[in-house]
Amino acid sequence: MSRYDGQEFITFTTQDGLAENNIRSILQDRAGYLWFGTKDSGVSRFDGTHFSTLSVTDGLVHNRIAHILEDRAGHLWFAGNTHAKQSQFTRAK
Repeated sequence: MSRYDGQEFITFTTQDGLAENNIRSILQDRAGYLWFGTKDSGVSRFDGTHFSTLSVTDGLVHNRIAHILEDRAGHLWFAGNTHAKQSQFTRAK
């Protein structure tokens, strides 16, 4: 995954904490976090400095995440393209 800062590209990989290098979807939520759905390793969240990862061990229905959506209430929804189930993430207040 690469970010352009206006002058150069900065590339992030698994060596930087990204769950995997095969990214399927990206969402910036209303709090400013970037969420990356991966092919087989769940979801990575980037806070501008560090990555953290959610997977089936954290409650995701599947680790293949093709779609990420934030609803009006601020809940995040993660869905794969091969499963009819979705996972919902609610931030702690």
